[in-house]
Amino acid sequence: MYKIKQTDDDFIVNEIINKSKLKNKPDKNHKYVILKLTKSNFTTMDALYKIAKVFLISVKQFGIAGLKDKNGITSQYISLNRYTESMCNIEIDKDIKLEFIGWSENPIKIGDLDNNEFEIRVSCIKQLDLTISKLNLLKKIEIKLGFIPCINYFDSQRFSKNNFKQGILLLNKNFKEFNYNLIKQQSNIDFEMETIDCELNIDDFHNYEKAVVKELQKSNTDHIRALNTINPKILKIFLHSVQSYLYNLISGKLIDILFKTKICTIENINQNIYFFNDFEIEKINKLINLKIPLIGYDPNLLNSFYDDIKKLENEFDVNILDEIKIEIDNFFNEFKINQRSFILNELPQISLEGDYRNLFLKSNNFNYELVDKETLKFKFVLTKGSYATMFIKFIMCN
Repeated sequence: MYKIKQTDDDFIVNEIINKSKLKNKPDKNHKYVILKLTKSNFTTMDALYKIAKVFLISVKQFGIAGLKDKNGITSQYISLNRYTESMCNIEIDKDIKLEFIGWSENPIKIGDLDNNEFEIRVSCIKQLDLTISKLNLLKKIEIKLGFIPCINYFDSQRFSKNNFKQGILLLNKNFKEFNYNLIKQQSNIDFEMETIDCELNIDDFHNYEKAVVKELQKSNTDHIRALNTINPKILKIFLHSVQSYLYNLISGKLIDILFKTKICTIENINQNIYFFNDFEIEKINKLINLKIPLIGYDPNLLNSFYDDIKKLENEFDVNILDEIKIEIDNFFNEFKINQRSFILNELPQISLEGDYRNLFLKSNNFNYELVDKETLKFKFVLTKGSYATMFIKFIMCN
């Protein structure tokens, strides 16, 4: 057993971006201001809504490279196409600070960051000797491979409380229930959609839920129009949670097949997450370049992945493809979706083609220090999109 995120400074993350092309002053080409946002006790989107409210601008004007968790002290870069001196080096809230960085030719968009740097304190470790022994082994493996081979699972933050369920509702085009859940989660009272105009007080809501309520109070049947008031970046979060769940499912099944009993199992959002403890370099090398699909409407995603799995079957001399296909088909059947479900004609701005994600997360500059007899502090860098909390779970999984 162990604990993380007991206090904000137990979990510190800093975004790393290329600043070499930034200018100190705007010109005809450099029209986007880059600010450093440091926050705690706020998700990225909640912090942006707070900033937007203070400066009387739309949250849609912000550009971000990724989302950061509510818990911990996090810093990331945001872009904006308008700027006043009042935005420079100020505290919006005791937990939200803005710092001027420079001017850019382009806005920041999802994926623009290079890496994330982490400093994490883990306490209440009960088997410290065993943990340190594993850490020393991992350091040796990092020298041989150039990174520590942890599976690139999405952690529970990706799914929040209802993100996955809401994502399935969108894919099933059940927009009415999606809106109902969205509103009820914030209002925490029972109501009927048909009488939403008199049952709910618009002032009780904030952020995008407020816009949805306001639109439905005009017409309680036009749920698509209500959803169009939400920033597409936010709506995509729900669909991404479905992609992420299936990614974890496929990756876990693959590790279960290839490493058999030499695995460590933890429960994560009702899934079993498998980590291997068999650090055979030759076996890991065969998997280093494997990418797992983030399912979308593009049929080539799965076809190309299946071709890669066939090659692995020859490498490992084991049946993999049939079991992976069964896992994916069972998922689709259980939730009554398929790849074409990711085409949302009613909300084309959030249709997802799909993508790939590396099976392994890439870590570097890994170090640790002993704080006391039950506490370790870790420092490391992860490539964008990888979860430090999952990396810690891997390290601590003995």
